[in-house]
Amino acid sequence: MQRPLFYRLSDPHAGRDMLTNEIIKQTVIADVQRLLRTRYVGEQRKSRNILNYGLPSVVNVGSNSSNDLADMIRNIEEIIEEYEPRLRNVEVQLAGGKSWNTRSVQITGDLYIDEEPERFVFHAQLDD
Repeated sequence: MQRPLFYRLSDPHAGRDMLTNEIIKQTVIADVQRLLRTRYVGEQRKSRNILNYGLPSVVNVGSNSSNDLADMIRNIEEIIEEYEPRLRNVEVQLAGGKSWNTRSVQITGDLYIDEEPERFVFHAQLDD
């Protein structure tokens, strides 16, 4: 299996080797982190396109509002499943317990590399 196009374009030597499962896992983590660091343009996500890639601003999420936190977590889960097809059944939890202050999340999902899914867990940081 070849590396994804983004990695082949950004690294001229990347096209010369094949992907191992470990490299695929690292590219999934990097792609999800890039997705979570990107803020989309506009008021609401209406459709899947390049203008809606990313998350809404996390600055307005209240640290004490459980509704805001639940909505943001559900939004993160939906966006990851929408834009990262190698991950399914995504679950997101705050890595620091119930506090939004750290802006750190644990992401769990089924990673599809071959036919059989593999349970995959990693941490990601959300930037403002």
